[in-house]
Amino acid sequence: HISTRINISLISDFLAKLLKLPISFFATKSIGDLIQRVSDHQRIENFFSVTTFNMIFSFLSILIYGIVLFYYSVNIFIVFMIGSFLSLAWILMFVKKRGYIDYKKFNQMSENQNKLYQIIFGMQELKLNNAENDKRWEWEKTQMNLFGLSKSSLTLSQYQQGGSFIINQIKN
Repeated sequence: HISTRINISLISDFLAKLLKLPISFFATKSIGDLIQRVSDHQRIENFFSVTTFNMIFSFLSILIYGIVLFYYSVNIFIVFMIGSFLSLAWILMFVKKRGYIDYKKFNQMSENQNKLYQIIFGMQELKLNNAENDKRWEWEKTQMNLFGLSKSSLTLSQYQQGGSFIINQIKN
């Protein structure tokens, strides 16, 4: 409920700011970029609804488990806390690279949206100029770039999760 309300509020604020911008702004921005910005608000909603809940649950689990381990054995508690901090440090090492890939992916998704709008809304002109294949190839090139970024993101995620899994298994 809260994440949906935040999402609606964010989009509403975005549209309000967008409507206040001068016409010259829209001459330099593509429609795909603007649509992608609205679509990214769903990612923000997902962050508030899923990621935040998982982070809070993980923190509470570490806290409660740490208290039980401290009560049981200080040595085991120290091993647990060191392993938990190492796992957290490992995950934080990937934040900057993930942000870079995410930024590039946003730009590619924006370009993809723009290419699709050009094809759909310019269909008559494309057919008149016999340019259907050229526009389709441009779109396919964008898709290949998106595929490469998705592959990079998946590889990074696998390194992050794999390293975290190994650290947690050693800790356990």
